[in-house]
Amino acid sequence: MTETIPEGWSEQKIRDVANVFSGSSAPQDKKYFENGKYPFIRVSDLSIKKRTNHLTECRDYVNELAITEKKLFKAKKGTTVFPKSGAAIKNNNRAELGIDAYIVSHLCGVFSKDKKSINRFIYYILSKLDMMDCVGDKGYPSLKISSVKDIKIILPPLPEQEKIADILSKTDEQIQLTEEIIDKTEEVKKGLMQQLLIKGIGHTEFKEIKILAHTYKIPTSWNLFEINEVLELLTDFEANGSFADVKANVNVSDTKSYAWYVRATDLEKKSSLDKVKYVDEHSYNFLRKTKLFGEEVLITKRGEIGKVYQVPKIDIPMTVAPNTYLLKLNKKVEPAYVYYFFKSIYGQRELKAINRSTTIGAIYKDDVKYLLKLPLPSIKEQNKIAKMFLKMDNSINKEVEELEKLTELKKGLMQDLLSGKVRVKV
Repeated sequence: MTETIPEGWSEQKIRDVANVFSGSSAPQDKKYFENGKYPFIRVSDLSIKKRTNHLTECRDYVNELAITEKKLFKAKKGTTVFPKSGAAIKNNNRAELGIDAYIVSHLCGVFSKDKKSINRFIYYILSKLDMMDCVGDKGYPSLKISSVKDIKIILPPLPEQEKIADILSKTDEQIQLTEEIIDKTEEVKKGLMQQLLIKGIGHTEFKEIKILAHTYKIPTSWNLFEINEVLELLTDFEANGSFADVKANVNVSDTKSYAWYVRATDLEKKSSLDKVKYVDEHSYNFLRKTKLFGEEVLITKRGEIGKVYQVPKIDIPMTVAPNTYLLKLNKKVEPAYVYYFFKSIYGQRELKAINRSTTIGAIYKDDVKYLLKLPLPSIKEQNKIAKMFLKMDNSINKEVEELEKLTELKKGLMQDLLSGKVRVKV
């Protein structure tokens, strides 16, 4: 190890302070899972939350027959588990068991020895490590139990371990609470979208319509439009000229320049403007057919079909990048309403239905114009519904920002506290 050992701390191998073991082979016959009530943790159970200090839920539960016949090994509550075979090692998922559970043989378990270490502290120490560093053949990853046992760590006295684990646990609790708020708000929003985008607000009389293969009941005062009827313009990057002309006239840069070169990946990741691509003024003027001014709707035309975005309204020049269709809408519609409709289950069904390629994904321009349908209320009701979803999105974005801050805080705390750079008072 190259870390400086703080005063009062000691360098130890994992084997000296914890028991290291692997799980049991997974029972194959369904009879071992019938009426099962004992948790059986698989690698896939770790992938749900990535990192958690309180894993209590899993997909499979075994019965007493499995435990007896297959001689399954029980891991105690507080055990840290992580993948030890295959590509899953690269994900570096970690979990501390919040319950006693049986674990699959593809998982490694680490449980503290009495008076040597504290399980929660060991969980955080192991969460710092990249287990691929302990793998011999990176092409076919496999983690030996002996390699885990030989990992060197630095440990403070037990009272300091307890204090550090407590601080990090409280931060994790805040992170979990924020994630739960985001998930709950997303769930409520999804339910409202399914209701309001077809049933509207306060309607009592409905009529039946058909969109592609699906039949819906919408308010009698609503009308069904082809997308072509609410468009000012449907275009894409290729409309600006031939490949040769684009190559000669468009200069894309990673450094800030005249105009934001808006890609689907920027909008998907909600990338900050210092992490996106730009084009210079000449390129922007050449790409005159795809200039963006904010609030336009973008739909992916290749690749992962069904991705829909609304361009933010910001005070910089913007132009659209390849692989999306640009929808400039007329006064019959509120752009945000169209955006939310195609984000909903109803719009997603339509987009997936007009996908012309089952391999790479492809949507044709005429299909967007004439096959996509949009059930529309009055512009007043559109605005009211869209504002409800915008308010919810603003709330979600606020929580996401808080989550990012907490995640960065935890990262800093782990670097400082687990290295002894910052000492805690006991």
